[in-house]
Amino acid sequence: MTMTSTRWRGWLFVAPFLLVFVLVFLAPIGYALGLSLFRDQAFFGGTTFVGLDNYAQVLADPKFWEAFLRVVVFLAVQVPVMLLLAL
Repeated sequence: MTMTSTRWRGWLFVAPFLLVFVLVFLAPIGYALGLSLFRDQAFFGGTTFVGLDNYAQVLADPKFWEAFLRVVVFLAVQVPVMLLLAL
């Protein structure tokens, strides 16, 4: 048995996980990123490509930053408490 055949055998064992990982995790993330580059038009017109304009709009929104800070505070409290309880 050569080194090349054993190397491929390992990839065959990992292949089912990689397939499910791509289908369940990476594909939805890619689809969501693709959708984020478009804007729905009200009533008529379907969708319009806006590029990174949606991201610029979110980053300029003070409510986004309030929510972001709230999540950071939650994580700063939640993670240490759960780690201590787990120990």
